[in-house]
Parts: sequence; structure tokens; C-alpha cells
Amino acid sequence: MENNLKEIINERGLKAKWISRQLNPPVHETEPSQWIAGRRRPRNDQIKQLAKLLGCRVKELYPDYKPQ
Repeated sequence: MENNLKEIINERGLKAKWISRQLNPPVHETEPSQWIAGRRRPRNDQIKQLAKLLGCRVKELYPDYKPQ
């Protein structure tokens, strides 16, 4: 799934490790890096949390996002 995580995270000067700790429940510190690289996809609830945390819309993070 195509994503814009890397660009948005870099624009805000954030680190994947910090993001991993902000999610509820927290994820392993390497998990956001997997999402950024496109090797894994966060769950829908995590995508929504990411959008809120990063101050953007879900469609900005994942243009092809379709709720399941």
C-alpha cells in the first residue's frame, strides 16, 4: 500500500521510535520503520491514530486507504 509516511514524518521532524511510543497500545520501536518502508501495513485503528498524531488526514498518509 502506497504511503506518504516518510515525507510527513520528516516534515514534522519526528522519529519512528517516538511515534511507536505514542500509539495506544504502543508498538515495537521498529514497527513504524516497517510501515514507512512499505514492508508492513498498520492496522486501520493505527492508521487513524497516526493521522491524528501527525495532524493530517488518513488520505494524506495512505492515498489508497479504504476502511475495512
